[in-house]
Amino acid sequence: MSDLDLDAYCQLMQEIKRRTSVVNLILAEPGRLMFKATAVESMCLQVRKILELIAMGSLVANEEALSRARCGLGKLWSGQQILRRVHGVNPDFYPRPIVELPGSGAIKSHWENKPDGFLTEAQFAEAYARCHAVLHAENPLGRTLDYSAYERDVPLWIASIIGLLNSHTIRLAGNPNLYLIHMQEAETEQVRGYVFEQVGSLPTD
Repeated sequence: MSDLDLDAYCQLMQEIKRRTSVVNLILAEPGRLMFKATAVESMCLQVRKILELIAMGSLVANEEALSRARCGLGKLWSGQQILRRVHGVNPDFYPRPIVELPGSGAIKSHWENKPDGFLTEAQFAEAYARCHAVLHAENPLGRTLDYSAYERDVPLWIASIIGLLNSHTIRLAGNPNLYLIHMQEAETEQVRGYVFEQVGSLPTD
């Protein structure tokens, strides 16, 4: 597989960083958008786009897999439906957040699964549904939205998304390699990725 696969994925992660910056700007200066409703709606649009990029990211280098997953995606309003759709194409689609610890000897570092502080698939589904409720109000005479609740929850979603992606591994559809992704490193704010190539076949029981 070409490094172009990694480049494409890193570009998507860079887009997530840009959209996160937009949300943080609105949180810092909500008055820029004049009204609470427009500020919340704008943030929820960015959060939903971020969630979609997370869900579809592992398919970016596989045109056939991406096409299969996106077929009818626009009609899906449930985060759980979207996750199931992508899981059917690539079971390893969801980023795996890790903690990198110092190694010893020739081993520079070792990884452990991050125990908490990140967006789980269940939280993904909930956040997506909440954003959908804001962006697709079907009954203007129905129950009004609690915009203050969104103002409280959006920062929590963003923090959980950062916790998920800050340092994570991913397997791309149709690609046997493992990718380590750093959303930021000491010397640069650009997303960096590293390839760990699979040697031979995986053992089977």
